[in-house]
Order: sequence, then C-alpha cells, then structure tokens
Amino acid sequence: MKKFGFLAALPLAWAMAIPAAADALPEKAGAERSVAMFNLFCLSRMPDIGDVARVAKAGEFTELQGDDLKPFQPEAPAEELRAWRYKDFEQEFALVTTRSKPDEEFKKQVPDFANSTSFACSLVLPAKDASDDLLKGVETVMERKADENFDEGPFKVHSWSGQNDELMVNVLYYAPDKEKAGGLMSTVTFVKN
Repeated sequence: MKKFGFLAALPLAWAMAIPAAADALPEKAGAERSVAMFNLFCLSRMPDIGDVARVAKAGEFTELQGDDLKPFQPEAPAEELRAWRYKDFEQEFALVTTRSKPDEEFKKQVPDFANSTSFACSLVLPAKDASDDLLKGVETVMERKADENFDEGPFKVHSWSGQNDELMVNVLYYAPDKEKAGGLMSTVTFVKN
C-alpha cells in the first residue's frame, strides 16, 4: 500500500475551508474540466461528505430521492446515501456520496481498517469525454500512474491507494470500453473509529 503525500496534510485541510469557486474550473467542457470537478467536489473534500452536500446545495444541484437513488446504491448497502444531478455545459453529471461500514471481505483483506467507517464520493460522467483523456487527467491529479489496473464488468478500473495510521484512501477511475466514453471517478476514505 502506497503512502500518499497529501495524506499528511489532511488534518490541516479539514481545518481550512476549501474554496469551491467555479472559476477554479477550466473554462471549456471536456475531460480536463470533468477531472477538475471530481477533484473539487470529491477528492479535496473527503472524508467530509457533509461538505460535499453543502457544495451541492450551494450549486443548486437537484437532490435525488426515493427510487431515483436506487441506481446509486452500492452492493453492500450504505448507512447513508445521497445523490445529486447537475448540468454543466449541457452535459448531465451525478454526484454521489455514501457512508458505510466495511464489508466482511474488506475486513479480511485489510484487518487494520476492519473497525473503520468509509466515506465515498463519486462523480458519474456523461458519455462525452474520451476515457484516455480522463485517465490522463486523473494521473495528473494523482501525480502518478495507477497502482493497479483490472477489469470489473464492462469497465477497466484504474486504482490509486495510500494510507497513514488513521486513514486509507482509494481513488478509482472506471473507464468504459474503448469504444465508449464517460465512466465514473470515485474516492473512498476509510477512517479508523
């Protein structure tokens, strides 16, 4: 498991307000802007999913309720699930957060974090941006190539991971088949209780 350099600065980041200015985003639609939204809405705010909700509310995103949440429910049911839809340059995105306890498989694989809570934030991308461009963008944010690549259903998953004594962070980009565009970017932070 790699150690992320940014993990050492997380307590400081939690204490500081992270600006959510729209002018921090590239001015044109495309992979660079999509990756910047993932960084701004998810990666820079974890594990504070309440902060993600505040950003969604301030951005006037449409919060999903009831049956509209079903497509976003993870395999292991979340203790808390929230999702919002929003449009950017006429493209529809979904922003999703969850809070949950680790499942039994995770506890076996990572016993040091068996007694933790996971906080996840995902950005569901429209089928417009090319997966190669999105992957390059995430590599730029993570400052390295993926630690691991594997197939999961119709996706090629690129994964980065790191941990310190209190946190374990996984960043994932689910790239669709090369013939398609879009996909999903997600970050999951496990915080020891």
